[in-house]
Amino acid sequence: NNFGTRKRLLEYDDVMNAQREVVYRRRRNALFGERLELDILNLIYDVSEDIAAGHKISNDFEDFKLSIIKDFGYDTHITQAEFSALNAEQLTQKLYDEATGYYESKNEHIGQNSLPMVNSLLSQNTPYENIAIPFTDGHKHTQVIANLRKAQATNGLDIIRQMEKGAVLSTIDEAWTQHLRQMDDLKQVVQNAVYEQKDPLLVYKFEAFELFKRMLSKVNHSTSGFLFKADVPVAAEPGFAEPDFFYEDDISEPLPKLKAEKAVSDVSLGAGQEDLDQAAELGLA
Repeated sequence: NNFGTRKRLLEYDDVMNAQREVVYRRRRNALFGERLELDILNLIYDVSEDIAAGHKISNDFEDFKLSIIKDFGYDTHITQAEFSALNAEQLTQKLYDEATGYYESKNEHIGQNSLPMVNSLLSQNTPYENIAIPFTDGHKHTQVIANLRKAQATNGLDIIRQMEKGAVLSTIDEAWTQHLRQMDDLKQVVQNAVYEQKDPLLVYKFEAFELFKRMLSKVNHSTSGFLFKADVPVAAEPGFAEPDFFYEDDISEPLPKLKAEKAVSDVSLGAGQEDLDQAAELGLA
């Protein structure tokens, strides 16, 4: 009957609403700066755990090193002896400590390199309050809008915070849009479960949770890849504009999206445990 049909549709919608709540919470954290730093640290830990756990199983040290270069953009100091001696949890913690140390050092370096430009503009009594600074990881380009006085007061670290916001928002939006299309396709496909004497809704919930885990994993790896590799270009690249300046009132999008020139590879590894736990509580698992 009509009531049963509507009830069934609402149960499908509940799955999407639960996922949407997790994604929008992450997005709010990035947009308003709430817990953004903690979210990034959790993201680094999750990626470290994926790398450590996966390669301890395969016991492939060379591939372990390549994965670190791919996701974190640096050559690890972890030796083969340490890789063999440590268990997965210990290796995760060691890699996390090394990665966070590298990330903090890299950000301080970018901030310090940006300060001379910021100080020069402020000393000239420029009428502009904000500056657009280009960042690239070699594949993606973005322009980060930063307030000159905030950048000066924080020794350039406010520029990094704005870059982190833009990177997280862009990656989430891109992955979520693709995920919505996959969920629509899944809703159609699971109807065939009736012929196997299975409940389409139960199949949908299980497959939706697996898709959601892969989406969160993709967000984690894509975001970490950009954050660790992003830097201000030293020389102008073809088709890449020098920084422009804007009045604050002229900035319509304070958090610009990244424009990908190449598709980021989909790494189907683990996802953020905190988000997965919340998803499970909301009825996704």
